[in-house]
Amino acid sequence: MKKLLTTIILLTIIATLHAQAPELKNMMPNSWQKLTRLSEEEEKEFLAKEEVISDIDQFKSDSWASPEYIIQEKRVYKEIVNNIEFFRVFVCNQNMNDFFDSTYCDKVLSKESFSNFKYHRVQQIVYAKDKFKDIYKIKELEYKVYGATTDDWGYFIFNDIMIKPLNEKEIGFFITEVGVSFSVDRTRWDEDIVSIKFYTCKDQILGSNSTEFLSVNIQEDLSKAFNDSDRRIRIQASSFLFDSKSPLKYSIQNAFDGNPATSYVENTEDDLMKVIFQYRGQYYVKRIGIINGYAANKNLYNSNSRIFKMKCGVLATTTNLYPDPINIEFKDNEMSYQYFDFLSDTHFYVTDIFKGQKYSDTCLAEINLYTNKEYWLFGDINE
Repeated sequence: MKKLLTTIILLTIIATLHAQAPELKNMMPNSWQKLTRLSEEEEKEFLAKEEVISDIDQFKSDSWASPEYIIQEKRVYKEIVNNIEFFRVFVCNQNMNDFFDSTYCDKVLSKESFSNFKYHRVQQIVYAKDKFKDIYKIKELEYKVYGATTDDWGYFIFNDIMIKPLNEKEIGFFITEVGVSFSVDRTRWDEDIVSIKFYTCKDQILGSNSTEFLSVNIQEDLSKAFNDSDRRIRIQASSFLFDSKSPLKYSIQNAFDGNPATSYVENTEDDLMKVIFQYRGQYYVKRIGIINGYAANKNLYNSNSRIFKMKCGVLATTTNLYPDPINIEFKDNEMSYQYFDFLSDTHFYVTDIFKGQKYSDTCLAEINLYTNKEYWLFGDINE
C-alpha cells in the first residue's frame, strides 16, 4: 500500500508540473499554473483555423502604436474551467522568451534599444470551446501598451485576464489593467543615448491598478456576455507596488484569485489603501470576508503591514463616506477569513494598520462580498 501511495503521489506531481507554463510566470502570475502549451502539432492545427487566421491578420492592420507589425512568434495555451476549454493565443513581434525576461526599471538605452523597448508587443486572443459549439472568440487584449503624454513622459499599460471557477455553474473573469509612468531624458540624444526613470513612491516603482469582474453561467454564450457592459463590476484600488520583472505580481487581481499566498500590496505615501466597487446598483453588500495581510506564510505575514481598521460606506466625496460609515476592526495574527455583517454600499477605506516588522507596505490577500443575491460574489467560500 505504501508503494502504491508513493506512486500515486509521484504521478500527481508529474501531472501538476505538466499542467503549468512556467515561462508565463512573469507575465501572468495568477494563471501560469493553470495553463498548458499545446503540442507542436496541436498548435499548428489550431493556428490554421480560419477564424484564428482572420483574428491574427486583424492585429497587423490595427497596429496603430508601432511600426509595421511583423509577427516573430505565435503560441497557444489551454486551460479547462468548469468543463469549458479556453485557448489563449499569444502573438509576438519578437522572440517571446526575450519578452518574458523584460525588465521595467530605470535604465540607459541606445535610441534603437529604446524604440524596441517601447514597441515590443504581445497580443492575446482568448477563445472558448464548450459542448454547444467549436471555438469562438470571447476577448482580445494587448499585454503591454506604450503611450506618451509629452516627449519627456511616457507610460506603459499592462493587461491580463484571469479566469476563475466561482461555483459549479459559474465562471468569473477578471480583466485587470495596471499602469506605470516614466520620464525620458534626451539630453544625450546626439550621442545615441536615452535614459528612462520610472515614477516612484517610497522609492518603489508606483503602479496604478483596477480590474473589471464578469460572472457568466456555463450555459451562456460567453462572447455575448462579454459584450454586455452593464453586467461588469469595476473595482478600483489604491496605487500598488509594481514589480520590475512581473508587472501584475502585486496588483488588485490577487485579492480575488482564491489563493491566500498572493496579495494585493499597496504603494501609497501613508501605507493606507482603498478599494471601491462600482456595479450599477444591482447589488448591495450584506457581509464581507477578508483574509488580511500577506498570508503566504507567517514570516511574510509578520514582515508586512496588515489592516487594523477600515471604514465601509457610500462615497460622498473623493475622501469622505456618507452618511455614517461602518467601522471594522481586524484581529491580528489571523491568516484565515475574517467575516463582518453589515448592510452597505461597497467603498472600503483603510484608516489604520498593524505595522510590519520589516516592510511598511500594507497587504490584502483576499476579499469577497456576500450580497443580496444570497451568494459570495467572487466565488464560494467554505465557511
